[in-house]
Amino acid sequence: MDDVSDDEDDEDSGGSSDDAKDDPDYHPEQFVWKFDRRLRLNARVAEMSRIAMSLKLTIQNLHRVDTVIDFRPEKHGRGFRYAASQWRKKLLIPNDIKEPQKCTFVTNLMLAR
Repeated sequence: MDDVSDDEDDEDSGGSSDDAKDDPDYHPEQFVWKFDRRLRLNARVAEMSRIAMSLKLTIQNLHRVDTVIDFRPEKHGRGFRYAASQWRKKLLIPNDIKEPQKCTFVTNLMLAR
């Protein structure tokens, strides 16, 4: 079984990106989290990014190749957190990303609605 890190180890923060776009509907939100072996998002981040509804996330690497990562809800205390399934096999290994790392997730909440 994989090493399990607790949700308190996850670091996430909201904020606007410095990317200046002319589109008035462009309002990106940025979340940063660190991971060891597993990627888990807390409920707040999962709900804002719509992962809580679709249980899927499309990630584009630097070569503009899309990868779909599936998530599953896990009970955590009185709430939930969302764990990525097979994300090491689908994203980390093909892109030669070594853990531990910090990842930045940027979404345009206006487009996600």
